Amino acid sequence: MNGTDPDCRILKGRQGSHAGYNVQATMDEAHGLIVALDGTQAGNDLNQLSPQIHLAEEILEKPCNIVCADAGYSSIDDLEILVSENKTVIVPSIKQAGDRNTVKAFSKEEFRYDPKQDIYLCPNGKELYLSTKKEGLRVLDYRMKNINDCLTCEHFGKCTTAKQGRSIRRSIHENIKDDLHQLYDSEQGQSVYSKRKMLAELQFGHLKRNLGAGAFLLRGLNGVNAELGILGTCFNVARMIMLLGGVRQMINKLTRTS
Repeated sequence: MNGTDPDCRILKGRQGSHAGYNVQATMDEAHGLIVALDGTQAGNDLNQLSPQIHLAEEILEKPCNIVCADAGYSSIDDLEILVSENKTVIVPSIKQAGDRNTVKAFSKEEFRYDPKQDIYLCPNGKELYLSTKKEGLRVLDYRMKNINDCLTCEHFGKCTTAKQGRSIRRSIHENIKDDLHQLYDSEQGQSVYSKRKMLAELQFGHLKRNLGAGAFLLRGLNGVNAELGILGTCFNVARMIMLLGGVRQMINKLTRTS
């Protein structure tokens, strides 16, 4: 526990490990305004997307129809929550965000899944059956139906070295995962994702560089979120001045609205 700030956590970043908070920011597509800035104690962005979208919906008092985030948020269990709410989710997998042209020999992608028979077929056409199906498990294991097919295969030792033969692990949300992969690769997915950098990265750059918020001045999660609230408001005011054409125009617009 940190003696100065017991609420903070050890985080890993480009500059190494340091004590801090994981800041989550949600922006709107139309104007690039910050909807929510939320300091969290999470060590990474996995499982943070659905809570942040729900927070933004609570603030705006309206539903979010299209969700876009980078591969750091690609936890299928978390994304499934948003998909179940009939949202369009544009989030690449770690592999899609990397070198998509590189496919490791005998990787899972080279095994074909047959949904009708609920089996996998290896590159040589040999069958892998569902070996474990227990209630509550979030992954399913498929194993070679005939172990000798593996042991006598010319690729034994490269594909697998297991004496029980090759196995494949499948998520219970694998169908959703496949749908999300296709959506990200689609024309719509690429069009939405191309906007992410200018809509999501600009705000952090402004807060850190223009506002000089390279480190938190307050301690404790409540203090950090109070500071983030001020920083987010400063960004949005500056953004609205630019969008409306000046300070006077913004004041007039806000006055008429109120």
